[in-house]
Amino acid sequence: MESSCNLLVVLDAGHGGQDFGACFMGRCEKDDNLRLALETQKQLSFLGIPALTTRASDTFAPPAIRAEIANKTDADLFISLHRASSPKPNEDAAGIESFVYLTSPLETSGRAAQLILSELADAGVQRIIGVSRGNFGVLRRAAMPAILLDMGFINNEIDNRLFDINITAYAGAIARGAAAYFGLLTGAAFLGGGQDCEGNGTGARAPEIKTLLCAAGQDTWRALRQKARCPFALGYTV
Repeated sequence: MESSCNLLVVLDAGHGGQDFGACFMGRCEKDDNLRLALETQKQLSFLGIPALTTRASDTFAPPAIRAEIANKTDADLFISLHRASSPKPNEDAAGIESFVYLTSPLETSGRAAQLILSELADAGVQRIIGVSRGNFGVLRRAAMPAILLDMGFINNEIDNRLFDINITAYAGAIARGAAAYFGLLTGAAFLGGGQDCEGNGTGARAPEIKTLLCAAGQDTWRALRQKARCPFALGYTV
C-alpha cells in the first residue's frame, strides 16, 4: 500500500471566468464546478490525500493549461468536474456520468472512473449513467490517469436540488473513490451520506485511511506539489 503523501490529485473545476459553461435559469456550470472542486479538495485532505485545484476563483484557463498543471506537478490522478446539459430541460436526461479518453487504458483511468461512480451511487444521486469514452482536450493532454465527471444535468431541477443538498456527500464520494483507486482503503463502514429529495439518508461508505508524513520538495513544480502534501495547507490552489 502506497503512502498517501506520495500521491497527488489535481481537481479541475471546469470552465470559469468568461466561459460560463452550461446555464439554466440563472444557474451556471462554472460555479457548481468550483464549489464541488473546493469541497472535494477538502474531503481528500480529510482522507490524507494531497490535492490541488486548477482554479480557486471565477477565473478561466484553457484546457492545455489545466492539463499542464497536472503534468508538471506529476499528478497521479486528474479529475475534471463538470455538469451536463440536455437539449430540453427536465426530461429523461438525468444522473451522473464519467468519461475517459478515447484510448485510455481501462485498468487505470477506467478503473478510477468506475470506483468513483460506485461511491457516488451511495451519495444521493438520481442515477448513475456509467463510464463512456470521449475526446475531451483536458483528458487527451493529461499524462496520468484522467477522468471527467458530469455531475448531473444542470437543466434538470431534481439533479440540481440533489447537487445542492448533497454536495459534501458528492465530494466525499469522489475522494473515497480516489482513495480506493490508490489502494488506500483498509476498511469501510456506513456513515451519513447523501439524501434523496425527501431528506432520507442514502448512506455512504467511510473508509479508514493510512497516512504518513513526507518531506518538502525543492524545485518550483515539486514545491508546488509539496504544497498540497502533508502537513496540509488547506485551500492551497494553483
